[in-house]
This record gives sequence, structure tokens and C-alpha cells, in this order.
Amino acid sequence: MLDVRKEIIRRGRTRPCMRIVRLLFAALSDPAGVTAHRLGALERVALILHDWLETHRRLADTETRMTAVLDQLQLTELVTSIPGLSTTGAAASLAETANPNRFATARALVKHAGLAPREKLSGTFVGRTKLTGQGQFCKAQVCRRCVRLLAAGLDEHWSLEGLTTLVYGVPKVMAGLSPDTKPTPELKMTQRSFFVLVYRLLIGKETGPRLPTLLLAVRADRIRP
Repeated sequence: MLDVRKEIIRRGRTRPCMRIVRLLFAALSDPAGVTAHRLGALERVALILHDWLETHRRLADTETRMTAVLDQLQLTELVTSIPGLSTTGAAASLAETANPNRFATARALVKHAGLAPREKLSGTFVGRTKLTGQGQFCKAQVCRRCVRLLAAGLDEHWSLEGLTTLVYGVPKVMAGLSPDTKPTPELKMTQRSFFVLVYRLLIGKETGPRLPTLLLAVRADRIRP
């Protein structure tokens, strides 16, 4: 039991859930079933835990890089003054909305990004302010529009140089910008999100070979939706 507690602490937790631990030890000591398979089952559990920890590590690394962009833009102090909005949430919203200046009003930006805060107040009670998520744009629809723009420009840009211009230009067009607009930190985040989308569609992963090279290798007739 002491070893279990040490392992739990090593993995960033304070104490084990005794209910789960007791059930696990009871299952291990139960003579029913095929006992020879239990070591294999525990090995699979260990692999799942390793994947889970690795996912959390990568998530923390991604969030750190996202908030670093806010520091570069000198927006961290501003976004943390908004009730219910964290630095990670602000970075994600910037990546999804691209240039906020393209919105005519603050209300339009709130509607697009789902940033409307909801306060919990009742008499003298003050609860935690959270974002409602109301009005958040349909990501699936945006993804489809991005893919359609990419597919529509394949014939015209079917060369390494042309596809490079195309894949970097689609996020700019989606943001209401000209394809030759110089990239900004927030625009680079949007482009990266678009690249991940295309990689997932083509090879089921978030990264891969350079996207223009990959598109040439896959062939245009297999890319069109």
C-alpha cells in the first residue's frame, strides 16, 4: 500500500482513492477467471496510463506556448482583467477569431467566440464567474469552409510553390485578410490550427511532412471532398 501511495504522489496527486485501490487488490486476489491473463491486463493498464500522462504533458506544453504568444503581444494583463477568461482561453479565442479588429463591434466578437461571462450573484453571495459559451461559432462549419477553399484552389496552385501559397493563404482569407498579408503571431496560430486540421484529414495525425509536399504526394483527385 505504501508503494501505491508513493506512485500516486509521484504522478502529481496527493492521495489514492481507497475505494479503487481496494477493488483492484480484491480483483487481483480473486481466484475466479484466467489468472494467467492478469499480468497482460495490468501491462495494458500501464500503457494506457503512460499515454494519459503523455497527453497531459503535451497539453501543458501547448498551453504554455499559447500563453507565451499573449506575452509577446503584451495582452496577458488585459485578458486576465476580463471576468471568467483565463490566459489559455484568451489564447484559444485569438487563434480561432484571428484578427479581432475585423469585427465591427465588441458584441460581434463576443458572439463569434462565445466569450459572454455569466456571474453568479444572489444577495450577498458571490459565486464564480464563468463563460457561457453562448454564440460560439460552429467549428465544424468553419472547418468545412477551410477545406472547400483549399480544394477549390488546388488546380490553380498545383505546384510546390503554389500549394505553399495556398495553404498559408486559406487561414488569411477565412480571417477576411488578403492572401499576401504578412503573418502576425495570432495569424500563425490560426494557420497552425488549419494545418492540424488538414493533417488529421489526410493522415490522421497532427503533424507530418511539409503540407505542400504531402498534398503533391496524395494527388489532387484524392483530396477533393
